[in-house]
Amino acid sequence: MALEAGDARAALQLLKGMGLIKDQPVGPMEVEEVKKVMEMEKERKKIALRKAKGKLENDAETADLGW
Repeated sequence: MALEAGDARAALQLLKGMGLIKDQPVGPMEVEEVKKVMEMEKERKKIALRKAKGKLENDAETADLGW
């Protein structure tokens, strides 16, 4: 048997299957923290869009000048 042979992976799977070991959640778990993270991501996207728009406008102006 794998457990008797010292197979750590088999032992971990057994413990997980029994519900004794659970995967740790990733990211915030509280409602307010999740809202803050979502708001920050929304702001990051807005900034990225403004930068992209500014670059496009700059590229268009440069093209108009023939550079």
